[in-house]
Amino acid sequence: MKFDLVQKIADAVLYEGYLLYPYRRSAAKNQVRWQFGVLVPRTYSEKNGSDPWSSQTECLVEAGKAPVLRLKVRFLQQQARSVEEATDGQELRFRPVDRLEVNGKHLLTWEEATAREVEQDEIAIDQLLSSEREFTFDVAAGLDSELLGDSEGQIRGRIIRKRSAIRGMIRLSAESAGRLIKFRLATAPLFRSSTRPRGHAMLRLPA
Repeated sequence: MKFDLVQKIADAVLYEGYLLYPYRRSAAKNQVRWQFGVLVPRTYSEKNGSDPWSSQTECLVEAGKAPVLRLKVRFLQQQARSVEEATDGQELRFRPVDRLEVNGKHLLTWEEATAREVEQDEIAIDQLLSSEREFTFDVAAGLDSELLGDSEGQIRGRIIRKRSAIRGMIRLSAESAGRLIKFRLATAPLFRSSTRPRGHAMLRLPA
């Protein structure tokens, strides 16, 4: 089965709870995000007992001869969106604000997320039956700036989007289950030792 055949269904789960009706920042249920698969640092999870620090999925596979696995893990990288008002459009000087109106559009300081993917091809399932496989992945930090101009071409402000780096671990294993093979996928973010999360990864299991 091709990944793109189930992409829309999988993304519906990935973005579940990302923004709820009435789709406003002021709505109480959007003040605290709730989504499937949110993972936080282990020390933070064990201290506060809220969100988990790892996730695991198991599925049964009817394997043919010399079966191989194609793996795709999708997740959301948290992105802080800051709105700034221009104090000097010529010198490009700005000050942070909570909201800004440009060309009739209201722009708010808030949190966003951008989808990321990690892929692994041609993983021999027969090898997983004898020994598990573990690998790490990294998503770089990022900082983007977008200038906001009005209908007269004047700079009114800018949007700053900032993303923290993410390092994660994926562990794969398999075992025989009669004529089938039970495949197990475990995921966890790898953070510096801290009691406060430095961002979080929202992981979606492979389609």
